[in-house]
Amino acid sequence: MKKSKRNDVRKNAEKLDCYRKNLREIIKREKQKSDRIIARRLAHKKTNPFSEDDTFNRVVWQKAPKLLKDGTCFRAVQNMGNISSIRQVEDWNPQQKSYRALLVSLANHLFASYPMPPYIWSVFWSTPDLSLAKLVTRIAYGVSVYSLSKNKELGVVLSKKQCHQLMSLPAKFSFIDSIRFIQLQGCGGSRALFNEWRRSRYVSSLQSFEMEQFGTEVLGWLCKQDDIRPKSVVPLMEYLYDRKSKSTTFSIKGRSLGKTIAAMEEWQHQERLRKLLMGIDLPESGLVGAAWSASRNKVPNDKPQNYQWSVTEILSMERLLAEGKEMNHCVYSYRNDIKKGRCSIWSVSQGIHKKLTIEVNNRNKQIVQVKGKYNREPHQAEWQAVRKWASLNGVRC
Repeated sequence: MKKSKRNDVRKNAEKLDCYRKNLREIIKREKQKSDRIIARRLAHKKTNPFSEDDTFNRVVWQKAPKLLKDGTCFRAVQNMGNISSIRQVEDWNPQQKSYRALLVSLANHLFASYPMPPYIWSVFWSTPDLSLAKLVTRIAYGVSVYSLSKNKELGVVLSKKQCHQLMSLPAKFSFIDSIRFIQLQGCGGSRALFNEWRRSRYVSSLQSFEMEQFGTEVLGWLCKQDDIRPKSVVPLMEYLYDRKSKSTTFSIKGRSLGKTIAAMEEWQHQERLRKLLMGIDLPESGLVGAAWSASRNKVPNDKPQNYQWSVTEILSMERLLAEGKEMNHCVYSYRNDIKKGRCSIWSVSQGIHKKLTIEVNNRNKQIVQVKGKYNREPHQAEWQAVRKWASLNGVRC
């Protein structure tokens, strides 16, 4: 692809990314709008608007009505009301005036068996994930952070020393940011790295135990890179987690910063191209795909193993790009011929594994070429599958 065309592709992809980012923000605001609407309506109420059946909200209105007149506080109060407590809300005696202090006071009264750091209650208003709030209330009941970490309930593996540091941090961060700060300290990272690293969507929320282990590995690798630019941290995280999601055996250990950044930039280009091509269809050739079962003996005198052959036509630009990337060949360069109907591209799979890519001349119904990964030639069993599909469509090999 020429440089000018690449620039056009990059600009269009950036516009599309900007549009999607704005759309996500609109959806997020719409989700929060309902809480604000309810709070705004309650702000004009002078008498208690809650029924006698809704004891929790009715008592909170009597003791601290301002909490139910603000959208964020209203959501936090509802989250608290949905979790079982160790004390009754009727016994709460608020003395504070600010919104944050009132919320912390209410959470401490409802859930804390002993003094808790104020930042830990941020889960009620900073995240919609109620499961994290339930986890925090278990800590407040008296369950140790170390036992939750050891039993993989927290998701993050922390030492006893780190758990003690976590519970003694000042109220600077949210609960998740506090966990991430302790992790970074354990790896010897700088505050500048923390400010960039925490912006990643894989860091701003807790992941599964396996992905958190991978995240710890990535963090340790980042902390060792003295020459890394802060602006490269979030894109690197996106690239590395994408690689991990596609291959569970992927590891960052032993990789150099320069080669990893080069691979990230190539991945970014492919992602921009993929987003730009999303929704662009290719014309059908008129031939039909096929799927059939076959069996073979890998070991003599053993039970035959069944497997499924399938041949499908590639009918979108996005799939064509993915085929070339997965098979490591130049099939994407045939896009103009496909658009004009001169040829069609077919993907041959054995079970879940892609084996071959076929190019068919649509005018004379003849197979032009058949290639495997890295342009290798087909094996005998693969040729048999190709000939079987070709015979079904009257295509010459």
